[in-house]
Amino acid sequence: MSLTKIRKLKVQMLQVAEIRDLELSSLASAYVYFEKLVLKQIANKYNRRLLAGVCLLLACKVNDPKELNYARLLETVEKVLEVPPKEVYAHEFSVYAALEFTLFLPLWEIMPHLERIVDASTHTSVEEYLKNRTFFYSGH
Repeated sequence: MSLTKIRKLKVQMLQVAEIRDLELSSLASAYVYFEKLVLKQIANKYNRRLLAGVCLLLACKVNDPKELNYARLLETVEKVLEVPPKEVYAHEFSVYAALEFTLFLPLWEIMPHLERIVDASTHTSVEEYLKNRTFFYSGH
């Protein structure tokens, strides 16, 4: 899979996150999950959108502290990534297993992604973004 395809997919994942008002740290976690699947040669140009949708769902389940309507999240995934919710749910456990049942990530894996996401947002810095989000530090 080309770097161009990965970058385009990350832009689409960001669109989903913005539409659903996801925590940016959840999006950063989804990026890490997806990259791990790429490195394991599980993600390819044919299943990349499906796996990105599953990574978003898993990251939100583990990291997002807000009450999140998963059905609405998956409606947005379907709209942006063109992957039906039924397919995302059908592959959730296999992706979890491919990630070796490790969804809690160390900060060093998340922070480079979070910094790039915050730089592209309206926030001035990661510290400013995280100032009232102590959950991020406690769970990781």
